Amino acid sequence: MNIEKNLNFKEYLIFIVIFTIFILAIFFTYFNYYKNKKINLAQENHYEIISLIEKQKFLCQSEKLEWNWKEDKKEKCFDNLTSLEIINFFNNVILLRNPYDNKFSVYEIKKIPKNFIRGRSYLIVNEEQKIIKVFTLLDKHDKLLNNQQLY
Repeated sequence: MNIEKNLNFKEYLIFIVIFTIFILAIFFTYFNYYKNKKINLAQENHYEIISLIEKQKFLCQSEKLEWNWKEDKKEKCFDNLTSLEIINFFNNVILLRNPYDNKFSVYEIKKIPKNFIRGRSYLIVNEEQKIIKVFTLLDKHDKLLNNQQLY
């Protein structure tokens, strides 16, 4: 038996609408996943900076000049580094990257900027008081992470 069914205009229109909704749902799901992935990477970078500052602070308590940030990797303690060397440690040794533009993630500033760039971590290093302030903007409309650490 050969049954032929002619589709009318309404059935074609319904098919196109359902297909369009399906494609849009996939697009927005992927877009949200990609956005959340970047936010999570920026947040991980921020907490990586905080944890490394805490780790070196703990390992450099006994007047050591170097600390192991990995099993076989040694670096000078932050007490013995300039602020620029601390920034270079995070960018060139740890290789933290901004998930939004894949450039360096850590930048030194002297005062809190008026406009933050999302994904970047800004460090204010006070060498006299041994304090590092860390600011990271996760997304344009999201929150600003702000921590202050002694080193």
